[in-house]
Amino acid sequence: MKIFLKICFGVLLFLQSQFASSQTTIDQTLRQFNSKFDQENERRFQQSGYNLTISSSSLNAYFGQLLNNFVPSPETPSTNRFTATLANEENSFDFGLNWDLRKGDLTKPLGLIVYTGVKVVSEKQNSLLSILDTDEVNSSVGFDLRFNFFLQNNLKIFGKKLWWRRFQGTSGSGNKVKNFRANKLSEKVKSKLKDKEDVEEKEVENTIVTEVADYISKNNLIDDAHVYWVNLSVFIPFNEVDYTYIESTEVFDEDNELTENFYNARFSASINGLYQKRKMIFSGTIGFSYSNNNNILTEELTKKKFVNFPDNPDSQFLPLNEKEIFSGQYNQFWTPQIEGEFTSILFLQSFGVSAAFEKNLGPDYDALNWRLGIPVSLKDKDGKKTINFELQWRELNGNNFVGFRVGKSFGAFIN
Repeated sequence: MKIFLKICFGVLLFLQSQFASSQTTIDQTLRQFNSKFDQENERRFQQSGYNLTISSSSLNAYFGQLLNNFVPSPETPSTNRFTATLANEENSFDFGLNWDLRKGDLTKPLGLIVYTGVKVVSEKQNSLLSILDTDEVNSSVGFDLRFNFFLQNNLKIFGKKLWWRRFQGTSGSGNKVKNFRANKLSEKVKSKLKDKEDVEEKEVENTIVTEVADYISKNNLIDDAHVYWVNLSVFIPFNEVDYTYIESTEVFDEDNELTENFYNARFSASINGLYQKRKMIFSGTIGFSYSNNNNILTEELTKKKFVNFPDNPDSQFLPLNEKEIFSGQYNQFWTPQIEGEFTSILFLQSFGVSAAFEKNLGPDYDALNWRLGIPVSLKDKDGKKTINFELQWRELNGNNFVGFRVGKSFGAFIN
């Protein structure tokens, strides 16, 4: 019995020491955070005569949160660990992993986010979500690679310094954040980490800057903020798509069937930006892409139904053979494109409007396609973004469609 009591007492002392160690780490990190902010604010005031609303480390965390208002895409990355997107507009589904090279340190500026994933693209267009069709679906499965380089304020253009990332608080926001740091921040950080037995300094720092970023967002303390980045993306299929067709448009003969293999590769580059004005959030992109293409995808070459009758048909007989097949001269080519998109979250930071265009520039295909949409950002009870989707009306090759795009990002870098 005495041995058992000693063991229990030892475990109790160990847990108490671990708790005390965690509390010491939290208190020390909070003091360091406030000290660094005061030093940073003093330097800013000496340079410009203005006081900071929040520290640069909290601003870094805030910009990371701002990205997650939109459906993840090649042009708009997520700072969460995983993303999945289902897009009716291009009949695709992608799932991948985001590599934020800050290595889990949310206090550092956004620099480079690399996305690696798998993407499935279906060419079939005759159903609401053709990628889920199980009959005769031509689909490309491939490797999706995206590089997002966030521009820093020390980057100059023609020798002129530009503000590639900036934050300005509302009137009186500095005092509100100061009071929050003095009276509420410690309590919130300790409450968030209360179940942790052994807390590391980086986890405390991430919790601090996240709480500050949440505070300025929930209390609408942003007058305006913006951040810009450059995107480079490539889609490399693992497989080729097979197209069967005949060149004749009048008579079908199985002996005349031809097959072409198509490699659905795509390369793109864009410059992108996010801008927030009070409760309204906007994103924009302008870019260039270079895609492998063919006249089946551009709907110049379409399927035709052929019916073969017997030589001496009986009037009671039905046609013996029906065949639907692409009919005409197949042509494959590369298409350069200029693309642009504007998206806004206007009302209650939950839904807004969007518009996009795609101008094809090749000699074989020069269509102007466009899209209008209503983006919606759903939140949980704590105001965190849970899922984003967009209802769409688009024109493709002169035909109009109703579509959608839905995206989910999940998994924190540091739990």
